[in-house]
Amino acid sequence: MRREQALAPILVALALFASATYVLNLPQPELDGTSLAVSYWHKYIMESYRPEPISPAEIGEHPSEHFIKDVPWISYRRSYCASTCLQMIAYKYGVAESIGYFNFITCFTYGAYLGTMGGMLFFIPGSDPIAGLARASEYLGFKYRMLVTADKDLFLKAVRYLIHRDLPVILPVNASRLYGGGLFSPHFVLAVGYSGDEVYVYEPVMDVEGIRYGERGIPIDAETLARAVMEMIGGMGYPVAWSYALIYYAPKGEIEKDLREALRDCAELQAGMKFGGATFAVFMGAQAFEALAKAIEDGKISLEMANVGLHMAVASRRDNAAFLKSAFLGEPKVLEAASMLEKAASIYEEAIEALKMGYTIEVRGKVAEKLREAASYEREAGRLLASFAG
Repeated sequence: MRREQALAPILVALALFASATYVLNLPQPELDGTSLAVSYWHKYIMESYRPEPISPAEIGEHPSEHFIKDVPWISYRRSYCASTCLQMIAYKYGVAESIGYFNFITCFTYGAYLGTMGGMLFFIPGSDPIAGLARASEYLGFKYRMLVTADKDLFLKAVRYLIHRDLPVILPVNASRLYGGGLFSPHFVLAVGYSGDEVYVYEPVMDVEGIRYGERGIPIDAETLARAVMEMIGGMGYPVAWSYALIYYAPKGEIEKDLREALRDCAELQAGMKFGGATFAVFMGAQAFEALAKAIEDGKISLEMANVGLHMAVASRRDNAAFLKSAFLGEPKVLEAASMLEKAASIYEEAIEALKMGYTIEVRGKVAEKLREAASYEREAGRLLASFAG
């Protein structure tokens, strides 16, 4: 599929990330001052992402062209970019689970995040994808590695070298750099081939859903791709010295089959918490939806951001509920938690319908009431999942 043909079906759902940032699950509930916040943020990244500097000694020679032939191109209409990239890699190694399973072991679609800093407000009904990609490896029997560098040429050489070794590479990118658009748009793509000055990627969020084998992917100029990665790292404001990052997995054979730990992680994100200092505030899980209610009520969030976030919440809550009901069949607490998520999704739909009437004070008040009700279901879902997980 040529690049021009592939760009049209890529969903507007990617635009969500032009106005929202991924959750950073900082471990400290009370912070004072920007410098202390950055310190905890840096600690969180180092512990959760586990970045390693790219060693030139590890990067060998490679031919001018190579394509990995046993990776399927999987895409969905949902904005499940990180977990879909992981699903494609898992399929290569014979782990043919549903997207619901990968959303679950990464906790990507569980919980929510609302953050305010410097007068800006960000909301997304999900959790940190990179921490989730690291966390998920044990449930797949994979060794996870995140390689980082400030050297663009070394980064591109590493991407090509890993592909030459038939190792697909997950790349964090600014989607607007790849596909056009002026707004910063955090996203993930899977690099599966290269030829000359182009790197070929599988785009996980498209209007064309399904699993396809034998396609080369979308060709991206290597310099453009490197810039998209650099903009993602810089745009997220990571307090790190590196500008480029990649993630890959290699099978190691040890699979964790007990999903209770993943359930505990998702439950914690679902129930939520809040923390902050003098210059910023972060709300997670159910508390993020309560903070969203307040922001809508006060007119401090745009109609567009509220709408896109709520649409994503409807889809993810229903998908999460469906997975939980199938994966934990016959477990009353998990089934009840799934029911709570379905109720929350229905309320988010009601809120979306109400917003069609305009963004007046009266409408905003009614939507805020609905979101506070939904937050109670989100919180109860987390409590039930935690109770079952033990």
